[in-house]
Amino acid sequence: MYYCVNSRDELAFYDELKEISEKSGKFKILPFCSNESGRISGEFINKASEGSIGKEIFICGPAAMMAALRSQFVGLGVKNYNIHTEEFKMR
Repeated sequence: MYYCVNSRDELAFYDELKEISEKSGKFKILPFCSNESGRISGEFINKASEGSIGKEIFICGPAAMMAALRSQFVGLGVKNYNIHTEEFKMR
């Protein structure tokens, strides 16, 4: 799980998620702070995850970010049906 925030102080429940990650051995959490590293990209995730093809990709966040990442993953060869998004709107 790439936990993307603007800055480290926005990492809500990070300690709990990290503990789950350490105990499970199957779940990995990686914080990504845009004020340190810029915007996350499909290419970054592809490299950091040792490839994306054949994997299920789950994206949750602002609509523009989800659309951009979907497009980037498709450009990397990921099948559209392997990309899942969580659609919601803030009020």
